[in-house]
Amino acid sequence: MKVTGVTAPDPSTVVMRLEKPSALFLDTMARTDCAMVAIIHKDSLKPDGSWDRPIGTGPFVLGDWRRSEFVSLKRFDGYVSPPGDKRDGYVGRKNALVPEVKFLAIADGATVKAGLISGALHVADIPDSDLPEMQKSNSVQVMTAPSATKHALLLQSRDPLLSDVRMRRAIAAALDLDELVAQASNELGKVNNSAVLMASPYYSEVQRQRYNHDPARVKKLLAEAGYKGQTIKLIANKRATVPSFPVAVVAQAMLQAAGITSEIEVLEWATQLDRYSKGNYQMMSFSYSARIDPAQSYNQFSGPKDTYPSKTWDSRRADELIEKATITADEGERRKLFDELHKLMLADAPLIFLYNQVDTAVVSKRLQGFAPWVASKPRLWEVGLAN
Repeated sequence: MKVTGVTAPDPSTVVMRLEKPSALFLDTMARTDCAMVAIIHKDSLKPDGSWDRPIGTGPFVLGDWRRSEFVSLKRFDGYVSPPGDKRDGYVGRKNALVPEVKFLAIADGATVKAGLISGALHVADIPDSDLPEMQKSNSVQVMTAPSATKHALLLQSRDPLLSDVRMRRAIAAALDLDELVAQASNELGKVNNSAVLMASPYYSEVQRQRYNHDPARVKKLLAEAGYKGQTIKLIANKRATVPSFPVAVVAQAMLQAAGITSEIEVLEWATQLDRYSKGNYQMMSFSYSARIDPAQSYNQFSGPKDTYPSKTWDSRRADELIEKATITADEGERRKLFDELHKLMLADAPLIFLYNQVDTAVVSKRLQGFAPWVASKPRLWEVGLAN
């Protein structure tokens, strides 16, 4: 979407004119992921034009930053919160109730747990595997909430073996998804083969359609594809914040039981991300960061591979439907577009969405007002500490 003009008719109003209609403009302006939009204040730059420091418009300002140690945010006493009685993460109420918020970088999980139990830390994300232990503690409470983060198995359609859609469909049918998701999420997640978040108003009965475990269908598809037992490399990583490795282990066992040979290749995350960006893989256990609008979600993985090698789904019909969804504001029409996209994606099997991440936060009982958010980002306004 191209902005053709920006005017300020009065001190409190900004008008942006677009080259063409866009249903995603406001959503794009409010994105919280790594591709977020920003309007840079001139004082954020040094005289030579290089970056100096962030100057925002929210309830907190940057305090101190020590690389690999911490980032502190100070309360901006001149901030005026929007009206309202709800905190929604966008333009809802945003009062800063504490003078400072400090984000600590702690690599060791045991240190995080000890800090939470002792009260030195007030809130932290934990791996699902640590949930039972932390639920036994009397000094903390455990909060869970579904997010828009998506966990998936990517299938490279340009690989000589997986270019045959029957092979990709056989892989999908070989997986007992209910069991896989239960094991990978410590029984917190629910199977969702859709790119649309279950909590979305666009999550329809069509979006509930999914792959089913069918050993007989697997056998038939493998025979039709002429599969001779070739090994499929499945790339994963062991980051504690995503289920990449557990998903790979369970999927490998299920593929093996169905007669599909696979081998797990564990990579450091930066190396895996590089392989993903170049499309250099057969299968990959991967996670997509949260996108609230379905069109933004589809844009993460759909597009021409010649131009964008990281794209998983290379379908011109899908691109056409996504483009329509970005310019159509009517909710009913958009639902039809997303429903057609979902049925096409299930048939093409360029990837297998497994489930949406269930964010788990351990919170000190002194902390008041904190709650996980669908966008997988901590909202620390309207959060305070009891004496």
